[in-house]
Amino acid sequence: MGNKKKYCRSCKSFLWEIWGNNINLELFARYLMTRTFVVVVRTNSSSLAFKLFITVNSRGTPLTNADMLKNYKFRSYNK
Repeated sequence: MGNKKKYCRSCKSFLWEIWGNNINLELFARYLMTRTFVVVVRTNSSSLAFKLFITVNSRGTPLTNADMLKNYKFRSYNK
């Protein structure tokens, strides 16, 4: 199985865990394609990347403790 299929299955499983039968995957995919965007930012250091993550994400809905912990774990993993 290709990486794209594995990724799609993983996403689908995650969504089913959260919303169960209440999710319409077609509507969700349409929402993602029409109302969201991805921004790729590259930095020269993980320290700057961490600061940028905190700054950008403090502009809208506040980050949860879980968000902060995940980012910290990713930061620790990449060292």
